[in-house]
Amino acid sequence: GFYFEPGRSSGTTERGHATFGGDLRIGSWNVFGIWPDDYQWALGGFGDFAPRYAVFGVSLIGWYPRHKKSEYQ
Repeated sequence: GFYFEPGRSSGTTERGHATFGGDLRIGSWNVFGIWPDDYQWALGGFGDFAPRYAVFGVSLIGWYPRHKKSEYQ
């Protein structure tokens, strides 16, 4: 993505930011029986870059999968 940040004080101009982010699914793992067998894991990353500014990060993401429909629905 891309966005413009307005100047923060008088006499300054706006600056453009380039941003990105994404997740990469790793797979299922119960972490030695601590979590359920179908617990999902992913790696995430993001960045935001502009003149005189940069921030980025990575994360380890865990989530439960969506519940499956029962045979009665």
